[in-house]
Amino acid sequence: MPAHLTNPNAHQCPYCGVSKATPAGIKSHIRQTPQCQEELEKRTKSTPLPSAPPVYHTPSPPQANPLDFEDDNTSVSFCDPLRTAYHPLPLTKSVPEAQDSGERQRKRARIEEVEDEEAGGLPRRPFVDYSARDAVRIIGRGEHLFERIHNERKAAGLRPDQNPWAPFKDKAEWELGQWALIHRVGQEAWNNYLKLQVTRERTQPSYRTNRDFQKQAAQLPMGAEWECEVFVTEGDVVDEATGRRKRETFELWKRNPVECIRELISNPLFSDNIRYAPERLFEDQEGTKPIVNEMWTAEWWETVQKRVPSGAAVAPIILASDKTQLSNFSGDKSAWPPLIKAGLEGVDMTCADGFIRTIYPILAAYIADHPEQCLVACVKENFCPKCAVNPLDRGRGPAVYSELFRDAKKTLELLKDAAAGRTSTRIKELGLRPILPFWSDLPHADIFTCITPDLLHQLHKGMFKDHVSKWATACTAGTGKEIDRRYIAMPAHPDLRHFQKGVSLVSQWTGREYKNMEAVFLGAIAGAAPQDVVLAVRGLLDFIYYARFESHTLDSLTCLDRAWRRFHAHKNAFIRFYVDKDKMPTNWANFSGIPKLHAMDHYLRAIQLLGSADGYNTEATERLHIDFAKQGYRAGNRKDYIRHMTTWLNRQEAVYRFQSYLQWLRPELPTTTTSLSTSTLPLSSHSTALSETDPSLPSAPSSENQKTRPGAATDNLEVDEEESVGSLYSIAKKPPLANVKAKDVAKTFGATDFSHASRSVVDAVPPIILSPDTRVSVYKQFKLTLPQISQVSKHAEKDTIKAVPEVIKSLNGFELDSSPGLFSTVLAKRQATRGTNNLTVGRVRAIFRAPDQWLPLVPHPLAYIEWFTPLNAYDNALGMYSVKPSMHNHYRAVSIIPITDITRSCHLVPHWGKSMDRTWNQSNVHEKCERFYVNPYLRLSDFVLFRYVSQK
Repeated sequence: MPAHLTNPNAHQCPYCGVSKATPAGIKSHIRQTPQCQEELEKRTKSTPLPSAPPVYHTPSPPQANPLDFEDDNTSVSFCDPLRTAYHPLPLTKSVPEAQDSGERQRKRARIEEVEDEEAGGLPRRPFVDYSARDAVRIIGRGEHLFERIHNERKAAGLRPDQNPWAPFKDKAEWELGQWALIHRVGQEAWNNYLKLQVTRERTQPSYRTNRDFQKQAAQLPMGAEWECEVFVTEGDVVDEATGRRKRETFELWKRNPVECIRELISNPLFSDNIRYAPERLFEDQEGTKPIVNEMWTAEWWETVQKRVPSGAAVAPIILASDKTQLSNFSGDKSAWPPLIKAGLEGVDMTCADGFIRTIYPILAAYIADHPEQCLVACVKENFCPKCAVNPLDRGRGPAVYSELFRDAKKTLELLKDAAAGRTSTRIKELGLRPILPFWSDLPHADIFTCITPDLLHQLHKGMFKDHVSKWATACTAGTGKEIDRRYIAMPAHPDLRHFQKGVSLVSQWTGREYKNMEAVFLGAIAGAAPQDVVLAVRGLLDFIYYARFESHTLDSLTCLDRAWRRFHAHKNAFIRFYVDKDKMPTNWANFSGIPKLHAMDHYLRAIQLLGSADGYNTEATERLHIDFAKQGYRAGNRKDYIRHMTTWLNRQEAVYRFQSYLQWLRPELPTTTTSLSTSTLPLSSHSTALSETDPSLPSAPSSENQKTRPGAATDNLEVDEEESVGSLYSIAKKPPLANVKAKDVAKTFGATDFSHASRSVVDAVPPIILSPDTRVSVYKQFKLTLPQISQVSKHAEKDTIKAVPEVIKSLNGFELDSSPGLFSTVLAKRQATRGTNNLTVGRVRAIFRAPDQWLPLVPHPLAYIEWFTPLNAYDNALGMYSVKPSMHNHYRAVSIIPITDITRSCHLVPHWGKSMDRTWNQSNVHEKCERFYVNPYLRLSDFVLFRYVSQK
């Protein structure tokens, strides 16, 4: 979005002469124009083919534009072998084209509309290399999961064609049973419910007791069975009574992993999301600019595919663990023989598309936090689980490169020698634990390349919350109290949590809190922290946001690497400016005692190998672990709880499996919520649109105990059923505040020039003006559908724009509490520049529908906007645009525009100065502060537009 000016006629189509601003626009035009595409194919056929096909997976690094960080002079290339060390290549500065006037281009927020190109710069339809798909052989036709379930139910006499809900009587009885299983209705409560008169006489289920119900539920299609294996371990503590070492018995509950894979790969609901061969994506038709997102677009799959027999398909396995002891149980390795055999010989499986293929399950990724990573890698925790770097060199960053990942074969040889009693100095040098690991016999598995980045523990909680945020706070004037005051006074946004008491008193932190603190931290320390501290913090935050991308290119990986280098270039500022030297950590010499800092070194290569790091975040697996473990434990009787947990999990999966089967069998039936499909899945960090019962908004008045400021309507501010206008916006069908006088809107919502601003809405002679007594219908919010950005999500993002006045809660005339107003700041087309691509920051003070006589000229709802200055000023240290309230003849510049001219919401961070004005608070900071920064860290999409695209 923010970008340098471009020449709209810089490039022309060689076939029809159409002009586009960029080469990507020309390629998109050719791809979507049949005549040009046909002409391209004709010319391609007449061109002699090269003697060898291009090597798509090892393109030369592209020339990148210089960024504003002058010390960054590296670019990123995609490496081919798994064992290759990452060595950054020198960045070649691109030479700008000659300009007519020779004047330097100014930074200005512009949108260059290129058809078939997303707002984040990626093509909507990337070029795909399908060559590997043809190498996978189809053996024949088989039954996928639901076809097999259907035929088994027929064979059992359940007649699913007549009653698809069997063994339940009908749909209503199935939904009742589904509800009981999902919500853990206890045996006593369920029996009491079934004995109720209303249940016996009206509902009349076919089951009379909980036991009858459980018998019916047991007939639902089940998956792989759970098995229990008992292990006895001998410790190093001697029993005084017997003189022998104490022993402890453990239970290992397991499933056949091959059967789990067989069920997943044969589920037709996953058909559109499964790939049976690697598929490389590219920005360009020449295959020189790869795109990496899912695992099948990365290097690992392509390399391993060449190691399995011709015609076979690889099924990458992703494992995750939390506080497990797999390594200690691996001596018997009884859990792994099916997986070892399948990885060596392959297994014929019916896939989701109904075709049979030979599948080789191969361990590809292992998701865990640092202690678990070290455990499975057989490495001591003060060493790196991925590389053999000296522990004293882990914090040096660009000064030291790990020559290679740890070598799995050589490491395994050392561990086997240690198990046989043959010691070696290399064991100590490499920080190995003499344990024979579970992965020793897994074919084609390299545990050191399998270990994935951990965004939650390494970045959000580790480097940011536990380290950098504390260091930066200790380097600011006023330290923690000043930072708390700024968080308390920070302007509100629907997607941000407001830390009402600051951040120092928060006792329980989750991934959501970390991200909300990150979103405004750089703006919170601006002015109070030295510039080098600001640059170090910016480097870390940029690294975190780039690491969260769901799709990567050479450009984004180069930016990731530069952000990492920026942090290391300025990290010593934390030592120089630390306020209390006596409290400095002891490992500050070279930051070597922080394993999570060194883990950042491996992110870039891990993304190249396995795909985007966001797909391996421990936040998702921990959420599932917490839900399944806690819910399963609570569902049992606390005795023999592991067995009860497996039974509970089996039933939860059976409910999900049967509901999915019904969805396949009867697609016309509405789907119902099941626990495994929705409720236990973690919410995306991007799904942040507020619900209609958000407690931060004023609720409906119950009687006289709540009132708004004088002149405000006393009707409730709840959002009724919404209507959507195409893909533009959605707004309440019935406005919460109907027939409000214009003068009351001006007074209640702070739209002081409401009537006068109405003359700018339509071009009419004489101009149409809202008189003070003209009545309008007022809304509290509307929602925009933001353009899809592949770096952020595969789905469109919802954006809520609000204009809600302050609400005062009172009782018997006494004011009890008040909820601050929320007036969204947005990016919109200002009237003076409407019809161009210029965007300006504005603050929405009121959202309303024009009077009936205006509707032919103004069909869409309108917004009263207070404008800020154009996006011209740029702070290089913060990497943020700076704006001020826009004035016209000594008055605030305002206008009324259609809400279709609003592009998205944004967030403004006040320019605090060295010390914040103590009179500022969340309610008045927009009025009292004279300068703001446009926050690029609000959401990942804002970061893509304001930081990533602007740097390209």
